[in-house]
Amino acid sequence: MKRFYIQLTNPYPPDLEIKRNLWFGLGLAVFVVLFTLQFSSITPENVGPRNWVLYSAAFGCLCFVIFILNLVVMPRLFPSFFDESNWKVYREISFAVWNFLTIAMGNAALVYGLGLAELSFKTFLVQLCSTVFIGSIPLSIYVLITHNQLLKKNLQEAAKLNEIISSQRDDDAAQGDVITLRPQADEVYRVDVDNILYAVSEKNYVRVVEDEGHQTQDIVIRSTLSALQESLSHYPFLLRCHRAFIVNTKRIKTIRGNAQGYKLLLEGSNELVPVSRKYTHHFKQFLESRTV
Repeated sequence: MKRFYIQLTNPYPPDLEIKRNLWFGLGLAVFVVLFTLQFSSITPENVGPRNWVLYSAAFGCLCFVIFILNLVVMPRLFPSFFDESNWKVYREISFAVWNFLTIAMGNAALVYGLGLAELSFKTFLVQLCSTVFIGSIPLSIYVLITHNQLLKKNLQEAAKLNEIISSQRDDDAAQGDVITLRPQADEVYRVDVDNILYAVSEKNYVRVVEDEGHQTQDIVIRSTLSALQESLSHYPFLLRCHRAFIVNTKRIKTIRGNAQGYKLLLEGSNELVPVSRKYTHHFKQFLESRTV
């Protein structure tokens, strides 16, 4: 049981992009149409050949519409739950079950609208069981298998990147360049760029974490991460690795792999900095370009 709990709370890469999921939604709709034609109680004998095909297509279209609506609406209603950095296996499964639940409710309404059954608890229960029970079990297995495959892949790639770090040239070490940060109009901080560990976006502010020997200092400035990235463009080792993070690649101590991608442990800090899928290719390319 404990092992299963650990599996459920492991990080998992969310796949919530509409464009990529359109194809999955269309494939799901086609599957629903074929399944309805083959196994449903709707037959040419009790509704007629023409309606048999039309009703099956209606179930497929309804499934597609609900699936896409969930992708569009739910992340906006519950942004904290759908936060990419905190996405877990159990959240992936929960969202999948929610999709099946809402599709089941839509199917119950459609069955009633087509005059195929009364709108009753029994009708809803039949649709709920056939959709959630049959659909969620194989999907849960799929999510767990995918998680293990991604974890194995990213662990192997993280090991290779750690080898790159250990053999990396440090051509621009000890540059001693200093930048000016202004948290407020009456405050000025002069920071050695080599001492910057990372910068993280926090709503309308950016928190810059600086290593001051044996302790860190947080400098909070009113800015966007993109604006800060532009001001640091002369220092390519300060690399954007996530929508919310810029990291000093010269201070990477260890790269850890998980199912979501990579986590960076930096010298002088215990906080793990994530590398999102969007920036993984660029991150790997940068590290490889700096090898001997």
